[in-house]
Amino acid sequence: MTVLPKLSTGLDVNVRFTGVSDFEYTPECIVFDLLNIPLYHGWLVDPQSPDMVQAVGKLSYNQLVEKIITCKQATDSSLVSEGLVAEQFLEATASQLSYHGLCELTAAAREGELGVFFRNNHFSTMTKHQGHLYLLVTDQGFLQEEGVVWESLHTVDGDSCFCDTDFHLSHALGKGGDPTAPPDHQLQQRQVDQDYMVALSLQQQQGQDPPSVLSDLELARQLQHEEYQQHHPHPPPRPLQQQVPGQTLYSYFWWERLWLPANLTWADLEDRDGRVYAKASDLYITLPLAFLFLIVRHLFETYVATPLAGLLNVKEKIRLKAAPNAVLEKFYAATTKHPKQADVELLSKRSGCSVRQVERWFRRRRNQDRPSLLKKFREASWRFTFYLIAFIAGMAVIVDKPWFYDLREVWKGYPIQSMLPSQYWYYMIELSFYWSLLFSIASDVKRKSAKMFNYAGWRNTCNNIFIVFAAVFIITRLVILPFWIMHCTVVYPLDLYPAFFGYYFFNFMMVVLQSLHIFWAYLIIRMAQKFITGKVVEDERSDREETDNSEEEEEAAKNGPLSNGHPVLNNNHRKTD
Repeated sequence: MTVLPKLSTGLDVNVRFTGVSDFEYTPECIVFDLLNIPLYHGWLVDPQSPDMVQAVGKLSYNQLVEKIITCKQATDSSLVSEGLVAEQFLEATASQLSYHGLCELTAAAREGELGVFFRNNHFSTMTKHQGHLYLLVTDQGFLQEEGVVWESLHTVDGDSCFCDTDFHLSHALGKGGDPTAPPDHQLQQRQVDQDYMVALSLQQQQGQDPPSVLSDLELARQLQHEEYQQHHPHPPPRPLQQQVPGQTLYSYFWWERLWLPANLTWADLEDRDGRVYAKASDLYITLPLAFLFLIVRHLFETYVATPLAGLLNVKEKIRLKAAPNAVLEKFYAATTKHPKQADVELLSKRSGCSVRQVERWFRRRRNQDRPSLLKKFREASWRFTFYLIAFIAGMAVIVDKPWFYDLREVWKGYPIQSMLPSQYWYYMIELSFYWSLLFSIASDVKRKSAKMFNYAGWRNTCNNIFIVFAAVFIITRLVILPFWIMHCTVVYPLDLYPAFFGYYFFNFMMVVLQSLHIFWAYLIIRMAQKFITGKVVEDERSDREETDNSEEEEEAAKNGPLSNGHPVLNNNHRKTD
């Protein structure tokens, strides 16, 4: 009971920098426990700054100030350095709200909960609505503004938005201003409106009539304008109403309402206080890294894959080259590689070769264009090596993260989430690798799926790997992806904020990806069924070479084992070209 009279004069509250609900115990804190009202603050040390974490520790604000004074007077250089780091933390977070604290505060507050937010020796009523924090507006200057009830809490620099009772953006302030004005003009207009509110409140307390209030408004505007002119003697020019089409398209593409939840802007994702956020400009580095991948790939295929192919006994087949023939070469390059029977007969007359010789020439010419077995092995081993390393590295950097075990942690503080170095380099390296594949797609072997062991002749090993691949693909693509990952991207965000364009766009892309997975799983299951029943001998996508004996096989397939009622005899003689 002795604490209750202090509510009118103030409470003694001392924060700790380890959690949004951590305060040094004082008798005044009993009030919040007694009324079951949560007390929060957002003045936390960023765990990504180990020096500051060590300097601040679990001290309260008063204890930290005493430590800074003691460390400055110490003779030990390490203590002096630690005191400077602690002082730097207080200076960098002079607003008593850090970005890490804001993220933790957003995650800790429950939806629709009413709590008390402590900052700068002030207590404010705080609530969470659709994943965003709001403070109850209690300033005297907004007493007559019925449309101003809540103030958003989404930045540490005070750049907030005012909302009405339904948490809709309020347009009561600055309605006489120009929305196309530069930010400095908008700031000036907002300050003038606040001065007007204060003047209005003072005049009402003194019982004066509205005409004198209007004069105070004019005086406030004049004083504010003079102060602004002192700092900005040459006001910036007004932007032209007609914009360049390219700039208009660019501004529409990066419009915050497309990609960010309500009440958030790109300014909220600017790097500050040692926290780094993902930016579109980060993608530029993937282009030079892609060319670096091409160099590394050449070195790998030359000095690693080629000797490995020799160890695995990957041998080239002897290929007979097609004899030089200008007529057939021109038709092959300009028309088609697979001539029809009528074309073969016409080419036979033009080139002076027999029909069989023309067919044999095209078979040998097609074989010349097919990639060699060594080339297939080297490219497959390069992809296999990268995918294996990328998988191991990806698991290593994510296995200790909380969102690997609890997918709700993915949306903690979204979208104000800093980028870890491991995440940054993982995505940059992955994208650079796929850029390198795009650059080399014209010279790469087509329809290859990392069939190293198949090229080496290890059929049993290849078959066993295919069984493992099919099981892993079905489990990860048809079970984990739709029922865990897509559930996380579709359901959980709606608990934090209303759906926006980015929500629909990325989830639509996930649905397209899932549709492709279903189609690929159908092909894999069909191939596995043929494999189990023994109806398939090799991958039906394989690029099988043609031999010179193919003409006899083709004739047998066309005419069957009998010709004119007599069996076809093989006298084991070959015709010469």
